[in-house]
Amino acid sequence: MNAQKPTANGVTAFFLSDIPIARFYWRIVQALDLQRHPCLFVIQDEQVRRYAEAHFSGIETLWVPMFRHPQLMDNIKSKPALHANIMADIHRSMEYVFHHVDEDECLARFLSTFCILKTLFDRIPVRRMFVGSGAAVVTKACAFTCKMHNVERRFIEQSNLPDTVFLDPIGVNADSSLARDPAKLDAFPDVSNELHQHWMLRYEKFKQRIPPQARNNPQAHLIEQASSDRVLESEQPFIFAPLQVSHDAQLALYTDKINEDLIRHSAAEAQRTRRWLVVKIHPAEVNVAEIQKVVALKAQLGFALSAENTTRLLQQAEKVITINSTVGLEAQLYGKELEILGDCFYRHFNRSRLRKYIHHYLFGPVKFFSDEPISTGVARRFIQG
Repeated sequence: MNAQKPTANGVTAFFLSDIPIARFYWRIVQALDLQRHPCLFVIQDEQVRRYAEAHFSGIETLWVPMFRHPQLMDNIKSKPALHANIMADIHRSMEYVFHHVDEDECLARFLSTFCILKTLFDRIPVRRMFVGSGAAVVTKACAFTCKMHNVERRFIEQSNLPDTVFLDPIGVNADSSLARDPAKLDAFPDVSNELHQHWMLRYEKFKQRIPPQARNNPQAHLIEQASSDRVLESEQPFIFAPLQVSHDAQLALYTDKINEDLIRHSAAEAQRTRRWLVVKIHPAEVNVAEIQKVVALKAQLGFALSAENTTRLLQQAEKVITINSTVGLEAQLYGKELEILGDCFYRHFNRSRLRKYIHHYLFGPVKFFSDEPISTGVARRFIQG
């Protein structure tokens, strides 16, 4: 990799954790004058590397190979405070929590990233780095190294609301600055009813589409077969329990609950209040065992399993119960009674904060899953944030 010349703006680095985020960042970079706003791609995943080599050109790229450095690992372990900080990050990573990768392997991945980025930051004036959601060991290493070198961090996650992404300086979801201080929304201007109602029309049209993550799901037919109940035409009051993807970082990192816990809790609440329970499998679920487990629970507990439109189910539900899905946030749009079982950033939202989050806090307008060019103005706002 060739070093870029120092500029007044400094270099903006992007960690490309997967192909969708790589494509999004590429659209951002294409809208910029790289002489005025120099950018750098950082890649660890081999599949992403091959994709970038085939589709991207004209941008500096840093490859982060995975290697073991026994002497450095021993050195880190000999420094209790530093080792404890790193292990705290590792213990909240998807690899360790969900994939059960052992500590030494996680530490090796962390340190290989740390070493290469430290060398980069010593050579090049990196001003900010987009590190993704921060759930993986490598992205945690990126964030850790940025903090040590006073490089601004930007955590990003796609939003489930139209033409927006979630940006935060310290994390996403329950790790975000918004989760720690939801009162920060109070400083934004009030949102008029007219503006919000206009947005709601666009939102409801947007939610009629199949979620991009669910397209080409190999288990779509299995989910459809299992979810044959039709509840929208019924006038029977019901509780709605939307399930989350079983490998979702939200479940792995921000709660001790799983979908089965949600179903059993919701079934007990439905029985207590003499209401119907409607469950929906997430359309992006690919785990066959998870789908089969839900079907078995239906036979045991007697709830309805529906694949009908989530927004319409929200509109008709009397109550929504979620672990920490953003469907809970959407339930607030309709003023529904909401019960949250896990940690999430929107727990302390009221009507005013919800509107300010949508209209002022989220970054936009920008489409995450798209091939549309991004305007220069939007790209500049994105990197300067």
